[in-house]
Amino acid sequence: MASTHGAERGLKRFEGFTDAVFAIALTLLFLEIKPPGSPEGPPAAADVARAVAEQWQDHSALIVSFLGIGIYWLQHDYLAQANVSTQLAVLTAASIERCR
Repeated sequence: MASTHGAERGLKRFEGFTDAVFAIALTLLFLEIKPPGSPEGPPAAADVARAVAEQWQDHSALIVSFLGIGIYWLQHDYLAQANVSTQLAVLTAASIERCR
């Protein structure tokens, strides 16, 4: 079993925590969509298509919010990975410079 250094383990824990936060945020978006005919939802319609069409504002807000959070999540993950490779390059260059 490979051992991980403290910084690597800390970064993995940080990534896991932030992934969980983003996943919870995305899940909470769906809690606001109420099914037609429910006590807190819109009145029931004769067919499902009409009931969904009556909630178009809620659904469009859900899609925009979901995309916004998803894009931010992907960017956050990309920057975390870029940070690791940048730190490695800077430490390598500093080590080479120190050996001169």
